[in-house]
Amino acid sequence: METKSKILLIQHTDSSTPGVVSPWLEKNGREFDLIHMQKHALPRDVHYENIIICGGGMHVDQEEKYPWLKDEKKFLEASMKNGSRIVGLCLGGQLCAQILGAEVYPHPQGWETGWHTVHLQKTENLAGFEEDRSLMFSQYHRYIFEAPKDAKIIAHNDWWQTQGYVWNNQVVGFQFHPERDLEINRLMAEDRELPNEGRTHTKEQITQLGDLHQPISQLWFENMLSGFFKLRI
Repeated sequence: METKSKILLIQHTDSSTPGVVSPWLEKNGREFDLIHMQKHALPRDVHYENIIICGGGMHVDQEEKYPWLKDEKKFLEASMKNGSRIVGLCLGGQLCAQILGAEVYPHPQGWETGWHTVHLQKTENLAGFEEDRSLMFSQYHRYIFEAPKDAKIIAHNDWWQTQGYVWNNQVVGFQFHPERDLEINRLMAEDRELPNEGRTHTKEQITQLGDLHQPISQLWFENMLSGFFKLRI
């Protein structure tokens, strides 16, 4: 099996992109492969040491509608067993949680959208979690995950107790979107189907809060990825 040290980015929809990740890697001369699950097949007999899984509008229980979800789950499970370091974002975090045996299901009160405070819990040997702190992150999800068995909860807020987890110092799952860039944030604000059930923000709030908090979110996420993947950039 071929092993690649470059980062694999897995994308599910055109509107949920790697965001700030790909330009940051390009700027710092780091190689990566990008696979769009609705356009490309996952590689066979290739092991990636580092993987980032983006979000998407589908859910982990929609395998009949999106048959490639089965292939992705098998690929991720094999990658975990082979020691890959993985960061899952929203849907990506939900997929990893389910693979690790955790429950994933709709929040009983509806959606969480907009920019909301997330409390980060001090966690040893995890960049970005050197101390307890609170930051504002982009949210756009209806489904939520429990923490997998033997995982540590590393982020929470008053909407859901598990906004992030780390498993085996190898897999990190976030419910929020630290990868969100300003362009995608503005497109989200203009979404005509923007949910209004649950804890949601208006178009104006999403735009204003994004302009204010996205640069801080981006810097935090770049630092977290650099430490987690042990990138010297």
